[in-house]
Amino acid sequence: MVLKHLLIALLLMLSAMAYAGEVQIRGVVTNSEGAVIGASVKVKGTQLGTVTDLDGKYEIKAPRGGVLVFSYMGCKTEEKQVLKNGGEINVVLTPSSTALNEVVVTALGIKRAEKSLGYATTALNGSELTDARSNNWANSLSGKVAGLS
Repeated sequence: MVLKHLLIALLLMLSAMAYAGEVQIRGVVTNSEGAVIGASVKVKGTQLGTVTDLDGKYEIKAPRGGVLVFSYMGCKTEEKQVLKNGGEINVVLTPSSTALNEVVVTALGIKRAEKSLGYATTALNGSELTDARSNNWANSLSGKVAGLS
């Protein structure tokens, strides 16, 4: 009987020690225009994370002494130290000065069997380009390839 009570007390102490390592953090992420919707809030070095709601608010459990990383597209990433007693961490994100470049995605060089494609394709031989009767080879393709103008 005493052994049973001792075991229960030991389990309670271990669970309390494990729980004591995390604190609840709340806050609001804003920028110069107001609340930031969908900003990423992550605990650095872990897989823990969340995003802000429609009012820019977030809530996350983080280890004491850990670091929260706040990021949003077009803004500089901010890092804030988690306080020992948890509480509230509000962040104001500043715009980033780096511009995004245009991205073009093509399927050039990707080879697949014609049967495996889920769409229609048009195949042209090289002779159809060289035997063009028009002075402009692009005009000779008109009517041979679907959607070509």
